[in-house]
Amino acid sequence: MDWGKYAKIGILAGVLATKWALQKAPEDQMLELNLFASERGPFILNMCQLGSPLQLWIKHREDMAEDLKYTVQQSNSNINIEIEDQVLAMGIAVFKEYNLKRHFQTKHANFGHNLSKQELQKKANDLTKRLKQQQNVFDKTSSLQRNATKASFILVNKIAKQNKSFAEAEFIKDDMVDAVSVVCPEVKSKVEAISLSRRTIVRRIDAIAVNIHEQLLTASSRFQWFSIALDESTDIQDTAQLLIYIRGIDENFEITEELLSMESLKDTTTGKDLFNSVINSSIRSGLTLNKLASITTDGAPSLTSKHSGLVKLLNDKIKEDFPLHSVLSFHCIIHQESLCKSSLKLKHVIEPVVRAVNLIRSRGLKHRQFRSFLEDVEADFTDVLYYTNVHWLSIGKVLKRVWDLKAEILMFLKMQDISCDFLNEMESDEWVCDFAFAVDIMQKLNELNTKL
Repeated sequence: MDWGKYAKIGILAGVLATKWALQKAPEDQMLELNLFASERGPFILNMCQLGSPLQLWIKHREDMAEDLKYTVQQSNSNINIEIEDQVLAMGIAVFKEYNLKRHFQTKHANFGHNLSKQELQKKANDLTKRLKQQQNVFDKTSSLQRNATKASFILVNKIAKQNKSFAEAEFIKDDMVDAVSVVCPEVKSKVEAISLSRRTIVRRIDAIAVNIHEQLLTASSRFQWFSIALDESTDIQDTAQLLIYIRGIDENFEITEELLSMESLKDTTTGKDLFNSVINSSIRSGLTLNKLASITTDGAPSLTSKHSGLVKLLNDKIKEDFPLHSVLSFHCIIHQESLCKSSLKLKHVIEPVVRAVNLIRSRGLKHRQFRSFLEDVEADFTDVLYYTNVHWLSIGKVLKRVWDLKAEILMFLKMQDISCDFLNEMESDEWVCDFAFAVDIMQKLNELNTKL
């Protein structure tokens, strides 16, 4: 057997081949080994009939590399080995066949001389069956590990979606182990094999994010047309964040809708800055502007300004590169704050209601008295709701709650001898009609929002 041919590519059949290669390495100056193994390595990879030798190689390749490197340098300290991780599967398969054949001819040369053809076939079937049983042990272990890894990914995905602390994962696992030990004690070890440490969660989330991004890139490469929606806001660290959502359709009319990118703006947030962020995001995703059909914004001046807004700059860019192409621009219907305030004149209704609510809830004593009063009269609700400008949808719930408790609120204000605009306005039939209209229209807008 010409081991030299195979030793040069680093496939070593056994101990003899290993020793021969190590002795020959300083002479031939073999500086590159694509696949290698230590003296015990070849037996693990080639002699044993493992179900998945590649996984074993990946797990122990670093230790085996150091063993081989150390042994070679003991023979010649001046030699420098550069290790390249490349598995040549065909070479391993050839040496498996050679090793088995050599072992059979050497150790079992007289095997089957006294057996008939049928008995030899039966014996071969029995040996094959035993071999498969041995391999199933490794396959079963590998299957259990794969299932545990899959379960880990599922749980981590749910934790990430719910914005839960990573520390809660270990708490969840402990609860699962305790519950399973009572209900199904035989599968307790399987649950314990699920890895949910904090570092594991970080790696899992990174892997999920990379996979989703790769899927999005694959889908976007097939888009025939796409549209984007932009939302610019500021986080708790006073950093401006531009969210870019994309919806695209391919030639099979399959629609993909996903968050394309979140661009952080550390400095100014002018239309030019937002425009650069959108262009950079489209370049990274492999999108071309000639396939852009429409752009939707939240109505911010930096996005919709006639002279320096993002929409204006984007249209100028498209006309320059693709003169025959044009892009439609829309206002996001979900942003009711800009839409409703410009069309619905309900300020004269909202302000008295909000002041009445703040009057009751801003002072602890009056708030406690009001809640106690509602309990005494057995009202349908136990309190009124706060309104905040940040959450536009809350105004619909505030108006509805005050409308349902208007009789109790009027009674409480009169008992406490409190004078406010709400008390005076409720005496006007016209204002009460506007109040009822505001309650109905805001409730319908809330329902629309939840369905979008």
